Amino acid sequence: MQSTRSPIKHRKVFYIPGFDPFPARRYRELYRKQSQIQAAISRYRITQSAPVAPSDRFGWSVHGVFARQKVDSDFTVLEWSDLVKSSMSNGIFATYRQMLNTAWIYIITGALIDIMRLRRGPVLAALYPIAMLVLQLALAIAMAYAVVSGLHPRIGVLSWGAWGWFGRFWCCFSD
Repeated sequence: MQSTRSPIKHRKVFYIPGFDPFPARRYRELYRKQSQIQAAISRYRITQSAPVAPSDRFGWSVHGVFARQKVDSDFTVLEWSDLVKSSMSNGIFATYRQMLNTAWIYIITGALIDIMRLRRGPVLAALYPIAMLVLQLALAIAMAYAVVSGLHPRIGVLSWGAWGWFGRFWCCFSD
């Protein structure tokens, strides 16, 4: 049975490097060098140029001929800092609200259970931001409590009702 699909003639490729310390230009140069080596091995032609449609994101265009099939590709590097900058610019309270909202969606849809069934790497990558935000909040509360306790030595005993379990926990370890 033959496929009725037409061959791919144009592709858009998005690359997300993560928290890489390298600038986006490094990826273009790496692609340029490696694509020429691969083209020589596989006997196809490939050329690289400036992006066809300039944008505010870094990218390049590639024209290749693979077994008489021509393909044009537009590469765009989506830097991680650009992707999260807008969501993190609203402040710390918005970040915690977003974390709680995301956690709630994961829990009610069952996605959290599916994530937990994955290998250790993806699970750690998914839960790391949550763990760090919770740790950051716990440290902030502990530091605030330590400052208040330093201002008034009896505050630990007087604040049990206000601080709940945290106040009782902290008083056990303070002098």
